[in-house]
Amino acid sequence: MKKICLASSLCAALGLTFSGNTLADTQFNLSGFGTFGVTHSNEREADYRSLVFQPNGPGNSGAWRSGVDTKAGAQLSANFGNGLTGIAQVVVDHRGDNSYSPLVEWLNLKYNVNNNLYVRAGRMLLPTFMVSETRNIGYAQTAVRMPTELYYLNPITHMDGIDIGANVDIGGGNLAVTLNVGKSKDVMKAYKLEGRRLANLGVTYEIGASQFHANYLKSKLSIKPYDNHAPGTTANLNAYFQSVAALQSVPATGYSTPNILINDLDTKLWSLGYSYDANNWIVQTEYARRKVDGQLVRDLEAAYVLAGYRVGKFTPYLTISRLRDKESAAYPPAVLLGDPFNPNPLQPISMAALVVNLTDASAIREEQKAFAAGVRYDLMPNVALKAQFEVIKKPGSIASPNAGSFANASPLFTTSDRSIKLFTATVDFLF
Repeated sequence: MKKICLASSLCAALGLTFSGNTLADTQFNLSGFGTFGVTHSNEREADYRSLVFQPNGPGNSGAWRSGVDTKAGAQLSANFGNGLTGIAQVVVDHRGDNSYSPLVEWLNLKYNVNNNLYVRAGRMLLPTFMVSETRNIGYAQTAVRMPTELYYLNPITHMDGIDIGANVDIGGGNLAVTLNVGKSKDVMKAYKLEGRRLANLGVTYEIGASQFHANYLKSKLSIKPYDNHAPGTTANLNAYFQSVAALQSVPATGYSTPNILINDLDTKLWSLGYSYDANNWIVQTEYARRKVDGQLVRDLEAAYVLAGYRVGKFTPYLTISRLRDKESAAYPPAVLLGDPFNPNPLQPISMAALVVNLTDASAIREEQKAFAAGVRYDLMPNVALKAQFEVIKKPGSIASPNAGSFANASPLFTTSDRSIKLFTATVDFLF
């Protein structure tokens, strides 16, 4: 699949700061992309979303919604000569604050030491998955969107820091290795996610029509309540941690470690992928596993297989995907001293235990499997129409509540088996 270079106009002044390169000598290229899509859901007890950051979607918030896939981006790339280039990209999509505020996705300078080695600094893509470079570009994908079940594991698409990359021809193919070091952050409906001490190692090997990809990400993740969108979140978490401290101060309670952690969580994510694109056939498959301390961000694993076949301008395709919750069992509940429903002022530890146990018990599993069938039609150069029908099977019970990847889920949704049917139509374009 040909690579698509896109961006935004925020970096127009980059070339002015480097001696030996004037604005007149610098080569600029402006391009962009966009998707307009609508999705329908037959479910009324929860909202479908393609990314964790989307605060709502079709379902509980309305049968039809456009925010799942609709987005636009523009990119400005600059070549200053002598191996120095710059790139800036701005993306407008459905954000955690329920707006379509522009976000600077890329803003960096890259120096090519030679044809096989480069160094880059600034804001850049985070190559967690096989198609990270074109993840925001609907036109570059065969399907309407990459399978939610796997790409749900890491919604953060960029980072701020340094990137070192090298490539070498070996065994008749090309081996590329990248190392990213820095930090990242983004906003959800109720929280801000901040990753520090981030290190990402990616390896890609291309030979003929095949591409193999492996990636390992490690960071320290902190979750900050975002009061503007969920006023009760801070108060609830403060009450929880105050109760935890009270319990930990009394050894007789037998409670030492909280289940809900929010600061400097050890986070690891690794993925493996393979793609084949030749002779009208398109095949992609990926596996990923995430492990994070505490129950607020759950341990998950996911995989998918996509197969498509080009027939003229049409490309019908099928996708099978699965998301599994791998969170270990919670720590034992706090010991209750006295009557928690009528606590004695001389035994405040009872209410603390009640708060802790109720909060710990609020952790909801995230599991589902999906089958999707769709077709892509290349209407004209740089314009593609897509239609996709998807069935998501989500288990759930009172003993094991499960929301899958859905948002704004009711107790009825989380405690029962559900079969969600989605229909999506999109227009993807480049300019």
